[in-house]
Amino acid sequence: MALLLAALLLGGAARGGGKPGIESWSALQEAVDRAESGAVVILSRDLTALESEATLNIPAGKRLTLDLNGHTLDRNRVKRDEHSGSAIHIEAGASLTLRDSVGTGLVTGGNHDN
Repeated sequence: MALLLAALLLGGAARGGGKPGIESWSALQEAVDRAESGAVVILSRDLTALESEATLNIPAGKRLTLDLNGHTLDRNRVKRDEHSGSAIHIEAGASLTLRDSVGTGLVTGGNHDN
């Protein structure tokens, strides 16, 4: 029950819930930073990073699940020479489970040379 509540508070609306969710890339980073290890963050809309926004970072010590919930997470990087081009960076000692409970979600718009 606690994880479900955390998911609703951090990730926005559960499917069909109609409650406002994470409205921006920076709000998603804030939700990840606030989340307790083991939490599920659920997207409630498509999110696109602004050019000035950094890679979504999963901090060391966090163990999270990100449910795309049928939405697109777009890092918005088209040039290979731009810094911090990865969509998601998972620090050493962290883990991220990426799932899509609807089946049409997508992570796109990043680039990485390593």
